[in-house]
This record gives sequence, structure tokens and C-alpha cells, in this order.
Amino acid sequence: MTYCENCGAPLGENVKFCGQCGAPVNTGTKTRKYCKNCHTELEPGAIFCPECGYRVVSDPEPAPAPKPDPKPEPKPDPKPDPKPEPKPNPVPAPAPRGKKTGCLGTIVKWIFWFLIFMFILWLVTMAGK
Repeated sequence: MTYCENCGAPLGENVKFCGQCGAPVNTGTKTRKYCKNCHTELEPGAIFCPECGYRVVSDPEPAPAPKPDPKPEPKPDPKPDPKPEPKPNPVPAPAPRGKKTGCLGTIVKWIFWFLIFMFILWLVTMAGK
């Protein structure tokens, strides 16, 4: 990777101007290298920056693994459309019974009717007096 001779910013490949300062890029064979950390000019072949000690030579990146060739997908055999099977007539659901109140509900109902009966009986006895 090369760096701008003016400001030390990293330069992409085949660029004519620096993206940071706009200085024209020297396309000659002599290129200067600069520290990514402090932008100090580096000697050719330097591994560490003499100014800040930053490692300027990075470990080589591993080559990307080759992509396997995609296997061709088998085309399904064209089949004639099957005749739709007749649907069976649905069986109607049984009609719901009355409300299910359970044992407690039944007891409450009996007490309610008993109190009504007792009230009516009281009214009848009071009317006779």
C-alpha cells in the first residue's frame, strides 16, 4: 500500500489524487512510505516506525478459500397435473349443550332458588296476617 507524499494518508490503487489533501499522486517508480499511526516518513524496508514504534509491516492476509463449483440442481420431471380428489363432506360439529357451570354453579343455583322460594313464602304469610 502506498501513502500520500504530502500528508501520509493511505492511497488506493490507481488513484491520481490524494483523497485527504488533494495532492497529485506521484506515479513514478519511487514511492515513499509513511507510518499509518503518526505519518512519519519511513525508510525503505522498515518494519517499525522509528518515531512511534508502530508496526508498519502487517502479516500477510491468508488467501481466500476457493469457492466450490455449485452443483447443478436436477430439474424435476414434468408430471401431469393430478386430478383433485373429492373432498369428503365435513361432519357437522355436535350442537353445544347448555353452559357448563360445574358443581359449584349448581349449588349456587339451588341456593338462589331456595331463597326466592323462602321470600315468596314469607310474602304469602305476611299477606295473611
